[in-house]
Amino acid sequence: MNFGKLFSVNIIISLIELLVVAYINENGDSNAMSMYLVVFFFPIVIISFLYGLYIEIVKKMNSINLKIRISFIPIIVLLILAVVDNITINIIDGDLNFLFLIETFSVGITNLIWCYYYLKKIKDKTIYL
Repeated sequence: MNFGKLFSVNIIISLIELLVVAYINENGDSNAMSMYLVVFFFPIVIISFLYGLYIEIVKKMNSINLKIRISFIPIIVLLILAVVDNITINIIDGDLNFLFLIETFSVGITNLIWCYYYLKKIKDKTIYL
């Protein structure tokens, strides 16, 4: 998967997840759901962009096993950031722990999709004698 596909898949999964969680939290209030999108859209785009760049760097490594192991580091970092208390940025009015939790799941799903396609690509290139 190239950078564009990873970026697009991660943003789509993040936005769907954000809308579902907003729908559940706000009991279907469409105004509150749109506020979730307004507040969290740009941070989601930034995290998705950084994740795509990280995977592009990981692709340049030699070992297949190392690539897959290192690709899970952003999930661990996002999970740690989701658990830590009182993360605030003055520009963003929303709860960053909520954002990191949403991104943990979306990056995890995107990472599993990338690993599947990467291993499938490696398997297709392998010639069995």
